[in-house]
Amino acid sequence: RSDLFEQTSMRRMLGHFENLLNAALQNPDARIAELPMMSAEERQQILVHSNTTSAEYPRDLTIPQAFENQAQRTPEATALLFEGRSWTYREINENANRLARTLAKRGIAPGSLVGIFLDRSPEMVVALMGVLKAGAAYVPLDPAHPLERISLLLQDAGLSSVVTSSAIKHRLPGEAHQVVILDED
Repeated sequence: RSDLFEQTSMRRMLGHFENLLNAALQNPDARIAELPMMSAEERQQILVHSNTTSAEYPRDLTIPQAFENQAQRTPEATALLFEGRSWTYREINENANRLARTLAKRGIAPGSLVGIFLDRSPEMVVALMGVLKAGAAYVPLDPAHPLERISLLLQDAGLSSVVTSSAIKHRLPGEAHQVVILDED
């Protein structure tokens, strides 16, 4: 069924077969897995040129500052896709700013540790960004972990503040003194 293959693909496959045969003729004792199919030029293109993805980023910006700049440049651009819904840079940035202000009002200052007790979701992205914008560091707490493990992490890290959602706040141990419910507060 030659109609299934494009002419350029077939030429490339034929070139690979030719390279394989020439390599086998030059080294008949080699295992087939050791024989090259690609030409040196194609290997260079794929392994070197196609993988040159380095980019210069401003080294003087924090992650929240870089995100804020992006939100100012492209506020309505899609920043996140999750389960068929999209969030713009503006939406995430505004919600993260709101959380950062709430945390600051509750005494979270630069250098503080804040637990993030959320499932993987857009709300988690907002929480991570909000904690960073408040100048704090976050400690991820996986809601799938056993209650004893979460309690140990709360105590060990000295967390008195945790960001969570109303859907899973009941799974949070009592050691968390200050709980910020992302979809309520």
